Amino acid sequence: MKNNENKINELNLACIFGFFMNYHRKEKGWSLENMGNELFLSYSTIRRIENGEFLPEKKERDHIAQLFGYDSFLDNPFQIEEYNRQILIIRQEQTFRNNQRLFKKIRSFLNVRALKASYFFPQYLLLQFYENVMNSKEMNSLLRSLEIILPYLYCFSKEQQAIVYDLMGSAYLNNNYFVQAIDCFQKAAQQNGIDLLAHIHLAMAYQYLKRDHECFNELNFCKQLLFQCGSVYRMFQISQIEALVRAERGELGLAKKILLNLYKEAGRLKDDYLINNLLNNLAYVFFISEDYLNAILYSKEAMRKSYKHIDSVLYLYIVYSYFKTDQLDEMNNAIQDCGQEPLETHIQFLIPGIKAWSEKNYKQAEEKFYIAYCESKLRKETDWKVWILNWYHVKFEDNLNFCF
Repeated sequence: MKNNENKINELNLACIFGFFMNYHRKEKGWSLENMGNELFLSYSTIRRIENGEFLPEKKERDHIAQLFGYDSFLDNPFQIEEYNRQILIIRQEQTFRNNQRLFKKIRSFLNVRALKASYFFPQYLLLQFYENVMNSKEMNSLLRSLEIILPYLYCFSKEQQAIVYDLMGSAYLNNNYFVQAIDCFQKAAQQNGIDLLAHIHLAMAYQYLKRDHECFNELNFCKQLLFQCGSVYRMFQISQIEALVRAERGELGLAKKILLNLYKEAGRLKDDYLINNLLNNLAYVFFISEDYLNAILYSKEAMRKSYKHIDSVLYLYIVYSYFKTDQLDEMNNAIQDCGQEPLETHIQFLIPGIKAWSEKNYKQAEEKFYIAYCESKLRKETDWKVWILNWYHVKFEDNLNFCF
């Protein structure tokens, strides 16, 4: 039995070293033949090493690492179990929204370059990927990183595979690729069924696509998982998702009740991040309820207590709410206030469209709404396309012209 365990362990180490060698060979732009020439080995031997079929001796591993600019290949399999435990702690930091500690722990590994030339190599790439996703790196860059990792997923534990898929799903979600995000989150949940973040993110993606039944199923499962981790922040997040889904289903009274209770509790906890998040959601729910006075109230309060940056949709809520309540002087003041703000593209056109509409300049309003519609379509923001049509009672024909 012991010999069999040693054999399996050696096979795992061979796979990791093969991944290390394949990654750096491609990074150098070397072919298998080039690599073979450098090491005085045959093409087939290089391929066997990269496929994890053969683990070179320590001296040869060091020589290969030196070709790639390292002092040696660190022989540290005895540390991997503890390192893997640290990755789960990093995941826990994200679950509890301890981002400062999360990044500190990630950097504590990434700053030790020698770990990249060791049996920790797959996890080193995972932590690089983790940091890049959390910092909202450019999508194409993240996809390239994923292309490197995916063929070698067998080098990761099930829990780590779940993290890879969840991080990629988060990147897709942030860029409004909802179908791709759902696919990644589902794979994450398959690899680790008790990963709370994967299930929360899956619920969020279902919410964006108006798949209410699936969203509620995920939220109910999240509530069960919540007892195992006890994260107050995630409890707030789950409840807010539920409130937003209920609001969009027309259960506006219940949605307001949930959010107002959460807002009261967040105030008691003195958590600025939660307070700001809830104010944004309250502004949204009162806005779609056509309770425009409260929409203005909560939008302004959200701006006042902005945690990091002001969500530009709040300006739209305020401008349109003033328009609907015939407070045109206040509306024009609000438009001036947001004139210098970095608004999202479709909102940049919606606001002047509202102003033109208030002045009965329907031709100009039509032009602005049309551009806003196209921008929303480009960004896959389905809600905005629907709202633009509903708010202004505009018919959008197949020939892509507005008709009043």
